[in-house]
Amino acid sequence: MQASRSDDLGKALSAKVQDLRGKQRPGTGLSALWTGEDHMGGRTYSSFTAVLKTKGCSWAKEAGCTMCGYYIDSNPRIGEKGIKGQIENLAEQYQGQEVVKLYTSGSFLDENELAPELRKEIFSVFQDAKYLVIESRPEFIKTSTIKTLNKLPNKVQVALGLESYDQRVLDHCINKGTKIKDYERAWAMLEKHEIGIRNYVLLKPIFLTEKEALLDSIRTIIAASQHSDVVSVNPMNVQRGTLVEHLWKRNGYRPPWLWTLVEALRRARVNMSIDCTLVSIPSGAGSRRGVHNCGECDKDVMKAIEKFNRDQSFPELRGCSCQELWAEIMEDEAFFLNSLSVEKFI
Repeated sequence: MQASRSDDLGKALSAKVQDLRGKQRPGTGLSALWTGEDHMGGRTYSSFTAVLKTKGCSWAKEAGCTMCGYYIDSNPRIGEKGIKGQIENLAEQYQGQEVVKLYTSGSFLDENELAPELRKEIFSVFQDAKYLVIESRPEFIKTSTIKTLNKLPNKVQVALGLESYDQRVLDHCINKGTKIKDYERAWAMLEKHEIGIRNYVLLKPIFLTEKEALLDSIRTIIAASQHSDVVSVNPMNVQRGTLVEHLWKRNGYRPPWLWTLVEALRRARVNMSIDCTLVSIPSGAGSRRGVHNCGECDKDVMKAIEKFNRDQSFPELRGCSCQELWAEIMEDEAFFLNSLSVEKFI
């Protein structure tokens, strides 16, 4: 893809962002909050996850990633009072879970989203948590923020949306706005200061066939595992107001198969760093918008993935007739040279 086409994609996405942002409702409540489990280092911990409503991702304001609709939950007009209200909500809801994961619609370490003094207030709510996980784009990982994280009583992990270790995929399938060297710089800085690292891998960006997506995810997992405490594989979930949704509605994209996710986890596990935990907790699994098979075997496969998250191995999976269709599509869709929803035309 030529640079001019990439620029056009960025402009189109930016226009879409602005159009949808005008339809938002202002608010000061948290975007999301849930409890569950988290897996690392061979152990399972209770977890508390919160998504704060902020002014939004700085990259989304410029162009945005092709798959990310989180900007819809942001509020460009939110002020300090709105953030403080959410902090009070966090303090009321937290019940002493061991792992606390704090996210925004962009980067937790972006001072335009969360001022340093507000971050300190949030951190103070979770002083007793064993692990604290925050998410950031690599450009916001700086010496000043590292010093703040080093002073916290928790074991801190910084989560990075690496997505793919292929620069072409980052540029033309995801429109990530980052370079591989940005992540390598962030990894080196975090490792130097002994701060934990969690890398996210996106399974099946648009414009990749199922087989290309599988191979890209395996390569990315293996590379990221050398610089990770945890690698989390995120199969594509079709979010509102995205280029992915635009293609999906026109049968120009199909979310990945659960069989592809199983194969990626299975093959990457035997080749990656043994000290890194590999997990996948898919959003929308089993639905048309999320990673799915035929519908008959989805629950069984998801149970197997949940087991894998706990002990890093799969049980014996019963076969399903759709596995043969998946295998055929893996080979035959190369003819279409993209992520077209092939089975709709079979």
